Amino acid sequence: MKNLLLSFLFLMQLSVIKGQNNDSIENIIIKYKQLSFLSVDSQMKPLTLFIHPNGVFFLRDGFVKRPEKEGVTRFVFNKKGKQIKQYREKYKNSDDSLTIVTINNFFPKNYYKSKSAYLTSFIERFSIILQEFDEPLLYNSSDSNMFRVVFPCHNYMGDYNSQHYQSYNLVRVDLNKDILIYKKGHFGQNSDFVIDFKCNYNLNEKEIKLIQKKINGIDFTDENNIYYRKNLSKQRLFEFKNGEKYHMFLRADSYEEKLENVSYFDGLFNRLHYVVRNNIYDAIEKCQ
Repeated sequence: MKNLLLSFLFLMQLSVIKGQNNDSIENIIIKYKQLSFLSVDSQMKPLTLFIHPNGVFFLRDGFVKRPEKEGVTRFVFNKKGKQIKQYREKYKNSDDSLTIVTINNFFPKNYYKSKSAYLTSFIERFSIILQEFDEPLLYNSSDSNMFRVVFPCHNYMGDYNSQHYQSYNLVRVDLNKDILIYKKGHFGQNSDFVIDFKCNYNLNEKEIKLIQKKINGIDFTDENNIYYRKNLSKQRLFEFKNGEKYHMFLRADSYEEKLENVSYFDGLFNRLHYVVRNNIYDAIEKCQ
């Protein structure tokens, strides 16, 4: 009788623990939609875009019509290694009609056809952001002295339902017209892209000289190092149009090792951030 009572109490304890674990598991809804990536030679590549509640997104090749009803379960740990949260992913189509959205390639053919899967993935990701910002193609622009920088910030990958969201920032500068265009946006709850802020700013003579000084230090002949791997922070997109020549680079602000042709990109980014912070948008945070 005693053993039976102990067995009953043990089973009751397991039921309580199981119930507590189920209650502590939070479901997150990941929206997805189908894209058709249009390359410069008019070839179509099917992609599926997945967007977390906080705006972080990722891509998969092909049309994923019926993703897993429940994705992987993710665990969040504190600095001491103790589990503090648990998530179960659930997928939901953002458009019941399964409409396929066409995304234009914003980069020249020689970059997209570079045989680098790493570079291709960033070209596709940044093309999506540039199209959502309603940006022009820079490489075939008639403007001869222009550059553009795109960079993400607020990466809360560990907390998918965080109130903070992944935002994307864009700065385009026309040095012929002395104009800086700044935009900030994010993917909203319905997987639509929301432009939070946009503004045009007239650069003064001192600002133009400081910006041009940073650009002059960049080695544009370094075509073999469009990007560096082993970055410790997010990659930023840098595009330059000078006359008939176009260049693009991916640069982070920190790497595992010291690299050449990086410091002037950091200097240019910091100069642009200074202009935006002090003249356009006081709430912007410097992104890491």
